[in-house]
Amino acid sequence: MWWFLFDAYHLPESKIVLSDDANRFGLEWRNQVLQLGFCGRCLPDYLLCDTLARSADSLPALTTLSVRGACRLSDVGLNSLVSSAPALRSLDLTECSLLTSSSIYIIANSLGLNLRKLYLDHCLSIDVMLILPALEKLEQLEVLSLVGIETVCNEFIREFISIRGHNMKELILADCVKLTDSSLKIIAEKCPGLCTIDLGNLCKLTDSSLGYLANGCRGIQRLRLCRNPFSDNGIAAFLETSGGCLEELSLNNLRKVGCHTASAIAKRSRMLRSLDISFCRNLTNNALGLIVDSCLSLRVLKVFGCTQDFAEEDIAEASLEVTILITNQLSTIGDQISAPGLVLGGLCSPPTMLLMLSSFDCEATYCRRDGVVSWEERN
Repeated sequence: MWWFLFDAYHLPESKIVLSDDANRFGLEWRNQVLQLGFCGRCLPDYLLCDTLARSADSLPALTTLSVRGACRLSDVGLNSLVSSAPALRSLDLTECSLLTSSSIYIIANSLGLNLRKLYLDHCLSIDVMLILPALEKLEQLEVLSLVGIETVCNEFIREFISIRGHNMKELILADCVKLTDSSLKIIAEKCPGLCTIDLGNLCKLTDSSLGYLANGCRGIQRLRLCRNPFSDNGIAAFLETSGGCLEELSLNNLRKVGCHTASAIAKRSRMLRSLDISFCRNLTNNALGLIVDSCLSLRVLKVFGCTQDFAEEDIAEASLEVTILITNQLSTIGDQISAPGLVLGGLCSPPTMLLMLSSFDCEATYCRRDGVVSWEERN
């Protein structure tokens, strides 16, 4: 059984199940996944002890737990929580601001043999150098996310990856602004099985980092870059060497991306299903057309912030169904969908596509097949 509550921010404490109701919902044994998104103030320690974490091993079947944004969850509450769920394999503690470094030792002592995924994004009270011994106890750890933790540094990466790098499949290091090329070198040397890496907003990296990844991590499937200073030639060289396995590529706000990168994507990354070229304003009409024509598996194309006047004929030959997320203008949605051949943020719709206007309260589908054009607005 799976429980999902994607936004619990406004949920009052009184709406959380009480201990008398817990048996009726079967929390002790049936639930394998529990996701409480953006918990806010509704999940204090005392409430956990009355509901989910009433006793040790009270949630023996629970394998995936997310309590994102639980700003009243402390180390004490987390101790009760992990003690009640000894089979946890995935734990998301994103933005749990009260948690300290002691919480990671609690996790290591309780879940050291089982935990595979740990998300600590924006847990700003945690010092990663202090939790290094605890992380090294997580013998099965495959996914580690440390977005925005200021204490992440080259020394931490070197020490942790040297011990646990052989197991790592996913590293999320966005906004860890102290990292330099030396961190990427050790990652490339020690993480041969790495499938996903997020290097967003790491401004100290150079093209050397891409060279290390290209030589050491040939199986990367998801590469997320954002506001990095990589050159057009550097990205193209990486794609030429190791772009064949890529299914998701984000080049968001890489100002130097241009024709060399586009050519490499078209030539080597034909398995791409998702591509983000938002704010890549050096890409030309022909470059975009080449990508769309060559990457026949492409299903999501993000082009926020592109001011180019991409012409419809540049991608008219593609027979794709693509979800395209585009910069929204200030006009109303009625104005936006008044005519076929829609241009939003400078991009005309391809011949067969699903267009999502993500910042509005409704969606509109634009389809053209065999010369037939249709619009359908959905609330």
